[in-house]
Amino acid sequence: MKKLLIRLSVVAGILVVLFIVISFILATITNRSVTNLRNEIIKSGDYLDIEDYPLMQVSDQENAYKLLLEIEDQLNAFEKQILDAKLDVAFDTDEWNSLPAQDLEKITELINGNTELFADLYRVSECQGFRSEFEPTDGFAAALPHLTQIRSVCRAFSIKAFVDASQGKGDEAIDSSLAILRIGRFANSEPLLITYLVSIACESLSLGTTHQVCEISEVSANKIDQYLEALNEIDTYQSVIDAIKGERSMAVMTFEQIRSGTLNTDLDSQVSGVTKLSGYWFTDAYLNDDEAAYLTIISKQLAVLREPKEIRDRAINEAINSLQKSNLRFILTKLILPALGNVVDASDRLEAQIRCLRLSLIARRTNAAGLDSIEVDPELKLDPFTQKPLISRSLQDQLLIYSVGPNLIDDQGAIVSTEENPRPLDIGFGPSTVRASKLENQSNEDPAN
Repeated sequence: MKKLLIRLSVVAGILVVLFIVISFILATITNRSVTNLRNEIIKSGDYLDIEDYPLMQVSDQENAYKLLLEIEDQLNAFEKQILDAKLDVAFDTDEWNSLPAQDLEKITELINGNTELFADLYRVSECQGFRSEFEPTDGFAAALPHLTQIRSVCRAFSIKAFVDASQGKGDEAIDSSLAILRIGRFANSEPLLITYLVSIACESLSLGTTHQVCEISEVSANKIDQYLEALNEIDTYQSVIDAIKGERSMAVMTFEQIRSGTLNTDLDSQVSGVTKLSGYWFTDAYLNDDEAAYLTIISKQLAVLREPKEIRDRAINEAINSLQKSNLRFILTKLILPALGNVVDASDRLEAQIRCLRLSLIARRTNAAGLDSIEVDPELKLDPFTQKPLISRSLQDQLLIYSVGPNLIDDQGAIVSTEENPRPLDIGFGPSTVRASKLENQSNEDPAN
């Protein structure tokens, strides 16, 4: 019996030694892999650590965030007034033409009663920069309450644009649209996907607002040119690249915090288990393998970012499928890897809106009969989802210009949301829904058409 126990102890000792040796070898090999991937990022000139990102430095007097804090109560009160007005329709740019007269009167009164607030909001939009209290070391648990305020400011400007346009003040309405673009850009001052998506939402709101302003009010050529110049400054793809790289740096920091046992956020129970075992070679090997997978997937996605959606989706699906093959590996990657397909689709959606609106504004000014007669950079006429030409249809005196959208199907210019499809199937701009319906009816009644 004693000999058996001795033999078992020896075997156990050997197994422990083997486990330690194998863990050390795996940790060394996987560490080399992660180090090589990190070095590639550094050699490309990108920041590896989120703490190294140069966040904007701006004085308190020119910091839009500081000014927003000062008028936060007034802005919240204005939003509450809009809610308390109990409008008959949800206030959305697509519904401007169907807004009842009594609702327009309510909104006009609210705008006129908040002139001081809007004067302050314009000052916010004209600030040199935006530096919030965002703390990179907080990682994915960082609090970003200012994003809600940014969205509120943009909604307020859109409502004001509607009121101004309804009163024939087209140029003043476009000034509000320009303010939305500037405010939306502030959201992009922090290198995160969530801030990028808020920026997209604001810019999209500005585009819809501008289109509807031009539908219901006269706007000077100079003001349209000013807006087109502002659109030229938007680099949709570079913005999403920066956001994805910022998210990557946040992930690298998170892996380091888990290795050192300093991660101070609530995690999935599986990840928490890994965190409790930090400091061991086996854990290091596991985390190195996990991080290598994360960095590899991000790099592959960045490489196909500008490709048509079909190619992008194929690459994304292959990467995701490779992760799903194992239930035990890549736990952290599965948890923190962003939904890259949806993010880039949102980027393409914005780019499609920008291109369609630019072409629509130019066509309106030049009375162009179709896309072929609009003289612009040929790339501007390409659908970002397919890299094929955008589609146009003539509705009497206006063009409907649109992208096929993420479903990659031409749904005959279905650019307006419906009960069946809350998100429009196609993406673009043309005559407003009410006016388009009238034009279609006229077209059907006219034998010449």
